[in-house]
Amino acid sequence: MKKRILILHTGGTIGMISANGNRFLKPGLTGRHFIEIVPELNQLARVKTQVIAQLDSSNVLPHHWVRWLKSLKESYDDYDGFVITHGTDTMAYSASAFSFALGRTNKPVIFTGSQRPLGHLRTDGPENLINAVSLACDGPPEVSLCFGNQLLRANRSTKFSASDFVAFESFNFPPLAKMGVEVEPFWQSLGKSQRVRPGRPRWLCDFDSRVFSMKVFPGLSKEMLIPVIESPQCHGLVIEAYGSGTVPTRDSTMTEALILAKRLSKPVVVVSQCPHGRIDLDVYETSLPVRKYGALSAGDMTREASVVKLMHGLGLGLRGSALAKYFTSNRCGERSN
Repeated sequence: MKKRILILHTGGTIGMISANGNRFLKPGLTGRHFIEIVPELNQLARVKTQVIAQLDSSNVLPHHWVRWLKSLKESYDDYDGFVITHGTDTMAYSASAFSFALGRTNKPVIFTGSQRPLGHLRTDGPENLINAVSLACDGPPEVSLCFGNQLLRANRSTKFSASDFVAFESFNFPPLAKMGVEVEPFWQSLGKSQRVRPGRPRWLCDFDSRVFSMKVFPGLSKEMLIPVIESPQCHGLVIEAYGSGTVPTRDSTMTEALILAKRLSKPVVVVSQCPHGRIDLDVYETSLPVRKYGALSAGDMTREASVVKLMHGLGLGLRGSALAKYFTSNRCGERSN
């Protein structure tokens, strides 16, 4: 018997139509259009489509994640797997949010989308949809991202191309699968420490969006940074440091910022600007302020997962050592310890 798969459509390029004299794209396709344009989906499974939003993903906010997770929860026991169609710009953030909120899952939950609208010539949408639905039937029981003939762990994914059909990469973790003539199920050969243990979702769907993310760059001044940390609207800070976690130390900007954040009990997370590699605060002297004043290392986590995980920890009400323990431990395959 064919498996039951639910497509939850949130918007994005895959469901867009031409507007304003065909100059711009805007959300517009309905669930009916998905099946009409890609009838092969019904050969793979008993597919239902539910439109839960029609957003360009640049407009997605944490409160949308909460609403969409509620839709997933309401349907969770009625289907064998799920596909969430989403715009590419913030897909890695939303997919990471789902992974942390669920914690674990015993069914595939797969994000996908496209670089060209489903109804346009040379669109990558049908192939991504077909692959996602196929893997929602028989793929790994975790939150993942299917795009460009790859299946990636959701919280290890980063969008790295605005124009290539292979738009996402998992720089510090191997693909879960590759799709060619056959599906290569790499997830089956993952080591024990790399797997996500399947189980019933925890539905911890709280996020504190009052997190500020910034890159260290030559010329960053305390006049720019200190007011952000002092603001009551900032509950935490994600700093994209150089390389393995280095920051400028010839002036006092970063040191003063870290001291202030510690005094105000506002957590600081340090993630690398480099897509490959990890934070290692034991290599360079210019990492000393980061380590000395209690910043949390993101290890080899992505920028997207780091921001969302801090939002999630704060949303759960974690503070101090409890937040540090939560952030620096591997919860659902997002980091290597």
